Amino acid sequence: MTQIIFDNVNEPAQPRNGVYKWYFLCNGKEFCLYIGNAGARNSYTQKSTLLRAMSEACRSTFTTDSINGIKYTKLDTDFILGTCIQFIIENGIDCHWKHIDDDPYKEIHHARLNNPLIQDTRGATPKIYKKMNIEKPNRYWDITKSSGLTDKQINQKRQEAILAVYEEFKKILKEKGISCLEM
Repeated sequence: MTQIIFDNVNEPAQPRNGVYKWYFLCNGKEFCLYIGNAGARNSYTQKSTLLRAMSEACRSTFTTDSINGIKYTKLDTDFILGTCIQFIIENGIDCHWKHIDDDPYKEIHHARLNNPLIQDTRGATPKIYKKMNIEKPNRYWDITKSSGLTDKQINQKRQEAILAVYEEFKKILKEKGISCLEM
């Protein structure tokens, strides 16, 4: 049975600021999926790389953005990354998480070093590739209770989003020549 493997949950002890990575092994080679950080922004509470991992693995946030009244137009990183993790696992490969550095400001260094599949590392901070955001018109991805959608419609939107992320991820895998995941 394939699963998420947390390589070093208690080394260092959590909660812990720092940098973490998601990766999988394919034909003996490691492929980095995503590099993230916890603690680079000021916060009242202690940030945790493991808590970020749990949020991403559970796809806890579906959409993100609310700029100048435009809302629910893009999928959130948690949802995108969690959906890619789900795709990997559904295709028979374990997906790993690992805390790799205690300094959250070293995220871009580790991103450039690991070349994550779903991130652009050319800027000051790594960003999810724009094509992975599955951008739609204002309020398209609104599945909140106030959206007026029925449970069936909400499930249809979630399924549409999952399939859209799967398709973009498959394109990336094909571009990179990663053939161990069924297409």
